[in-house]
Amino acid sequence: MSSSGTHQQGTAAGGRGASSGSIRCQRCREVCKGEVVRVQDTHFHVKCFTCTVCNCDLARSGFFQKRGEYVCTADYQRLYGTRCDRCDGFITGEVVSALGRTYHPRCFVCSLCRKPFPIGDRVTFSGKDCVCQQCSHTLVKPNEPIRIHGPSRKSHL
Repeated sequence: MSSSGTHQQGTAAGGRGASSGSIRCQRCREVCKGEVVRVQDTHFHVKCFTCTVCNCDLARSGFFQKRGEYVCTADYQRLYGTRCDRCDGFITGEVVSALGRTYHPRCFVCSLCRKPFPIGDRVTFSGKDCVCQQCSHTLVKPNEPIRIHGPSRKSHL
């Protein structure tokens, strides 16, 4: 779940009038009667509590709240979800981050031997591929020169 979007669970409650007046639906602004959905201090008719993007029913499913809008899980993932750099699927739950890339833990494996990386081990990036320390030795052939680039130096006049 993204830190910028918080998952809010709606709770169905009876629509009773408050001492300061009647409870009004956030969507249609009509007085709430009968069964309503309450999210924090906001109330909706069950039929009005729908996804801002696709209009599907949110009263009986999970949803995300982003910038004051209520969005179903599928639309939230499509619009704001994090994708795995290896499989391109959406990441929910645990995530592995390396060099600005994100992976499912099951996808963060050596591109050559397909074994997971041992915790604390060195990972070599070769383009989009991640290679374990053991397999990185096979990337360079013996007697093949290796070009090492150091920090660039600026000449001072």
